[in-house]
Amino acid sequence: MFAKVQNDRLAVHYFRKTYNFLYKWFGGEDGKTWYYYAKGTVAFIERDQEKLSKIIKAWDKNLPKDRNYSSLVRLYKNWDSKYLEATEP
Repeated sequence: MFAKVQNDRLAVHYFRKTYNFLYKWFGGEDGKTWYYYAKGTVAFIERDQEKLSKIIKAWDKNLPKDRNYSSLVRLYKNWDSKYLEATEP
């Protein structure tokens, strides 16, 4: 919700509280997909296109493509948009 109203500082703060590297290593498929989704969303908010691209490529190789994967791809394709615009269908 913070990202949708462009409060990027709080959006990043709370997103980062939802994941850590242990999810990627020991979280099973669900933990890994959440790790990539949250980290990719933070990359979009922080305007790090290279990091978002790397996250999508890593997900593409190793994990099933679910709604969160599709959301990251949508963010990447709408790079020049604000978060709210990029996430709206």
